[in-house]
Amino acid sequence: MFDVLEKLGAKSPAEARVQLGYMADKPLICLGYSASTGQRQQDLIAYFAEQPDLLHKYQFVVPVQYGSPEVRLAVERDCQISNLKVGAEIFHPLSEFHDPETSALMRLATTVLINHSVSDAFSGTVQETVYAGNMVLAGRHLPYGNMPGFGTAIKPYDTLKECVSALHPDFLSHWKTTAQAALPKNRQDLRKTSSWDGVINDWLTIIDVNT
Repeated sequence: MFDVLEKLGAKSPAEARVQLGYMADKPLICLGYSASTGQRQQDLIAYFAEQPDLLHKYQFVVPVQYGSPEVRLAVERDCQISNLKVGAEIFHPLSEFHDPETSALMRLATTVLINHSVSDAFSGTVQETVYAGNMVLAGRHLPYGNMPGFGTAIKPYDTLKECVSALHPDFLSHWKTTAQAALPKNRQDLRKTSSWDGVINDWLTIIDVNT
């Protein structure tokens, strides 16, 4: 996926949003990345639907492309109910499977990924969002302290109220600048830890030791 992201070249996040069918001029906030109760996406939808200031500034996508069909249906229902409540198409459930190129466009289009999951490892979605030059809000309980981008592109939070503060345009602008400045190093470090080229020598060593 890293190579696919780099092939996007100079395409802007706004252009990626248009290509994917979202509004170009509104930052896109991604709520989780799979249809699982542990992702707590319904909690996020309910919370952000009650934040009128944010609803004027942002659009939200809720990926449910894989996981529980029951959760997917519940998320789709909650998005529909929330949109009716606010009187606009603000929450977008995403159930369509993406090929690598479309998935890369989504990473570029995503301004902030909010990971409210009860547990996680080194999520590929989080890594790809950072590699695309975008940002991640992650629950402080998630083990991202050693992930490339932590402290620059990845910010921890304790409460959803802190997420609202982090999405304030002034903070978001400063955070984006910080993430962009760290992008070359973050990409280099992600390549070392998560790309096949970065780990193949260790794998060859392990294979050699065990043969």
